[in-house]
Amino acid sequence: MSGIIGSTGSKSGIIGWTEIDYEEGTWTPLLNGNDDGLLGEYTKVGRLVRAFAYIWANTSTNRASCQLSGLPFASNRNCHFILNRIRGGDDDFHWGVVNDGGTTVGMMNPSTSSWSNYGASHANWQWDAGGSSIACWDFVYTTY
Repeated sequence: MSGIIGSTGSKSGIIGWTEIDYEEGTWTPLLNGNDDGLLGEYTKVGRLVRAFAYIWANTSTNRASCQLSGLPFASNRNCHFILNRIRGGDDDFHWGVVNDGGTTVGMMNPSTSSWSNYGASHANWQWDAGGSSIACWDFVYTTY
């Protein structure tokens, strides 16, 4: 960490401790509007947000196209990222989209084409694990 706050409050270096916007916390993710078995954590440094969403749930009947909503901060632009899972679902990975100003990630199949044309509302990845499943999504986006 660069920067030292002196006894008189003056700063030396590039960045002083008082200038860093850092926050950690939890959030309640909703998978298709349902929060059963979900836990979210985040770390925010400046405008960069790293979010985690964990699920332990019986997904045998959840075949809807998946949207993960309730992000702790709104996105400041359209963001696309790869979502890897610990376990669960019908693919090893899929990708996500969060819209400018949005707090919802639309989950897309790896084979989805024309990714730049998709928004969170175009989610087309379906949870198809059957029975109890574990998953963890880890992604980064920017906020205002």
